[in-house]
Amino acid sequence: DTLLGGGLRKGQLTEITGQSSSGKTQVCLYSAAHVAARHMGAVLYLDTSNSFSPSRIAHILDELPISLIKEPKDMRLKRVMSSIICESVFDIFALFEVLDRLEVSLNCKLNR
Repeated sequence: DTLLGGGLRKGQLTEITGQSSSGKTQVCLYSAAHVAARHMGAVLYLDTSNSFSPSRIAHILDELPISLIKEPKDMRLKRVMSSIICESVFDIFALFEVLDRLEVSLNCKLNR
């Protein structure tokens, strides 16, 4: 929470920047795993460096306190991975395309 100025906020896009090897990917993977596991929320992971790793997500889940998640390991991993949508975005045009699709999808859900 301190690192992110109070934590992540529901419905907000959070950009994490910094020097190479400063821990950005680890913060993003941990945050994605934690939100999907503990809060059972959907996570859109915008991967700009092809660094998303399901095996690292599995390792992070193994390290979360067991009291937070009361389900078998294999079911938890399957649920969490199905809650994380990973999109590769290597340029601004790909980012705009993903954000446009997200806007359309959210508007469709709101108008139901």
